[in-house]
Amino acid sequence: MPLRGMRAVAATILVTVSVLHVPPARGADLDCLIEPYVVVVVSAPVEARLKAVTVDRGDLVTEGQVIASLESDVEKAAVAVARARAESDTAIQTSQARLEFAIRKLARSQEVGEAISTREMDEVETSKRLAELSLLEAKENKRLAGLELTRAVELLAERTIRSPISGVVVERMMAPGEFAKQAQILKLAQIDPLRVEVVAPIDLLGKITVGTR
Repeated sequence: MPLRGMRAVAATILVTVSVLHVPPARGADLDCLIEPYVVVVVSAPVEARLKAVTVDRGDLVTEGQVIASLESDVEKAAVAVARARAESDTAIQTSQARLEFAIRKLARSQEVGEAISTREMDEVETSKRLAELSLLEAKENKRLAGLELTRAVELLAERTIRSPISGVVVERMMAPGEFAKQAQILKLAQIDPLRVEVVAPIDLLGKITVGTR
């Protein structure tokens, strides 16, 4: 809704509230002040160059709507690398193959029995144990890679700024290309509902109840 239209709506609400809240016995208007329910100043969560601002003064926005974005090429590349590491199973498959080979080698050594020396048997058992540890390490590295991917995705998400409320853009402070160092970008106002403060004389104290016109 254009700002001129918003002012017209506010003026209409002002007149309506003045009429509806006048006690019939007095027959006079009461002054009132209409304000937004909430005013929010949106700023950049990180230091970066402002890439785009998708709304302007007077535009209506909804909660969660993308209203601005920061440069994010580096963060996108970091997500791609982290995703590749998290989805790779090469290290696990290699460790699994080594463990299976060590198990077969140990089984053959046990079949031979006394024909194999104690030193050789110890080497075979150690090789199996090392293969088991290598497999555990590969699985742990994959888990950590998944956590790194989650972190990279969250860092990338910080480059997209979304509206915290549903309302209207009151003011736009920055333009694309400017460096946003936790600076104010937009000011938003929630106008549904509105806050209305009516100035009433002291003799009406206790006489205004729910439903009073």
